[in-house]
Amino acid sequence: MDLSDHLLLILGACALDALLGDPVYRLHPIRVLGAWTLICERALFRVGLDGRFGGILLWIATLGGALGVWWLVRLVLDLLHPWLAFGWDLFLAYSLLCARDLLNQGQRVLHALEGQSPNQHPDQPQPQPQDLAPARRALQMV
Repeated sequence: MDLSDHLLLILGACALDALLGDPVYRLHPIRVLGAWTLICERALFRVGLDGRFGGILLWIATLGGALGVWWLVRLVLDLLHPWLAFGWDLFLAYSLLCARDLLNQGQRVLHALEGQSPNQHPDQPQPQPQDLAPARRALQMV
């Protein structure tokens, strides 16, 4: 991949994120990575590695597992056709970017803090927030 390919990848991922938002499905890369991390953490805790050394091993297993899967899938796809490997990279970059959804979730928190609903027009009078519970609920979704 040369510089123009990297630029195309970044622009493509940003465009997909802006148009479609973060994809929601069971095998989202972040969900898979979270499940893998939990499996590794439980295995390390089971053998008593729950301190700093266990944390270092967990980091290595998480990062190594993620990069290993990415590289292996990319290698196989590249052998089939270079555009398939590029599509894999684009899919992962788009899936991991999630800028649009982070912005939407942040706006929900802001609206809850300001005491207005997300669909309320900004020119309408805004009630004072009674408590922080709605903002906390919105923040949990970030």
